[in-house]
Amino acid sequence: MATAITLELPDDVYAATEEAVALGLASSHTAFIEEAIRLGMREIRHARMRTLAAEAMADPDFVADLRETMHAFRHVDKENWPLYDEG
Repeated sequence: MATAITLELPDDVYAATEEAVALGLASSHTAFIEEAIRLGMREIRHARMRTLAAEAMADPDFVADLRETMHAFRHVDKENWPLYDEG
């Protein structure tokens, strides 16, 4: 499903979309803009993951559970990852 919208772009941004199409980097203005938005969406997902990871690492119970799990699997890590360091 797609939703049609109208955008007002600064002249230099519009020129970049025109150049992208002319160079064959995008099949259309819409395709170029969609890809740019998808790249932004990826950045949003990464920022969300970084925030969630920071929150998890600030939770002492989570960190304790993580350490316990790592300790329980230390022998497997040694077998498959020669750089494993128990320290």
